Amino acid sequence: TKVVGEHRTATGQVSPHLEAINKNNDEIRSRKDKQLNRFWEEGRLLQAEMEKRVRERQQAKHQGEVVVPLAVGGLVLAGLFGWGVWRAARGPAQPVVLALPDAAPAGAPAVRQIPTLIGGNIDVVRPIGRGGMGEVYEGLDRTLQRRVALKRLRPELTGNASDLSRLLNEARLVAALKHPNIVAIHSVEKEAGQVFLVFEYVDGPSLATYISQRKQVAWPEALRIFQGAAAALHAAHGSNIVHRDLKPGNIMLDSKGVVKVMDFGLAHEAALVVSRLTSSGAWGTPPYMSPEQELGEVNTGVDLFALNVCLYEMLTGEIPFTGPNFLAQKREKFYVPVTKAVPALPKALDAFFATAFDPDPVKRFHDAATLSAAAGSLI
Repeated sequence: TKVVGEHRTATGQVSPHLEAINKNNDEIRSRKDKQLNRFWEEGRLLQAEMEKRVRERQQAKHQGEVVVPLAVGGLVLAGLFGWGVWRAARGPAQPVVLALPDAAPAGAPAVRQIPTLIGGNIDVVRPIGRGGMGEVYEGLDRTLQRRVALKRLRPELTGNASDLSRLLNEARLVAALKHPNIVAIHSVEKEAGQVFLVFEYVDGPSLATYISQRKQVAWPEALRIFQGAAAALHAAHGSNIVHRDLKPGNIMLDSKGVVKVMDFGLAHEAALVVSRLTSSGAWGTPPYMSPEQELGEVNTGVDLFALNVCLYEMLTGEIPFTGPNFLAQKREKFYVPVTKAVPALPKALDAFFATAFDPDPVKRFHDAATLSAAAGSLI
């Protein structure tokens, strides 16, 4: 028998060298198939979640609105949005009630009434929003005569002592952060079997609202907001605190334009508890997550990646990675170059985002200060 090339033996059989190559190729194909299956499964899960949210929004239209019953006899609401809200001159306190639909589904949780006075010192003024941790209210600190934000933790977060302890430990770490670009936590209060986080009140919109109103934010203003948020991250990372769910909804702008980042670590801890109780995945917010975070790795770099997504969204009005296969798009750097979306922007931004969105974290900007300086140099 003739020897056919270097991969055939004298008997015509495949050589060990070629056999090893074939085995290696089979392993590569297997890994590739598994990865593709994961991408498709990720897309399926996201599509299901989006459909679920659409159904929830449709159901919410049939729910009652938030009602703030007036106090009986002699209640004076002088300047509802001012500093002198709900003074001692008001009459007997009445609860704020969140109304459920007339026909609540079987097993629905009972309506929780919120006390009008928290911790013997904070008046509840009005509901101002709802987030992953629960409802948010404006409050008035009687002693210091200042507005505060009250987050009433949802029952799932307070029903288990261990879960609540982890969340409050995270809150204590954040409360120790003192920085002008970080929303301060003043205290934790318990009232009528409910737990409230008392935050600094920010008298302005979230960045999500700001973007939706303007569609596209001019480069100088976007850079200012970006650098303010980067300063907050730099301070938090210096204390080994990672946000883990940074997005425009967690970045606030006060009436003077000062950037305030909120919910460091808290939103993530809350999501973990809820996901465990509901058997759902604690994904965070996929469009803003770095590739390694989607695979379960968390470090300071995940916040930097998310902040870069926020910057791209400010400049273009769109998120760079639209899904549903977010991980695949990020690994392939599949997004529209920022100057192609908005030609008037500095050309150097394309190179900036090429580094900022590199799928290899080693090739990205390594810390918030370096990231901020790199963006500032593009002026």
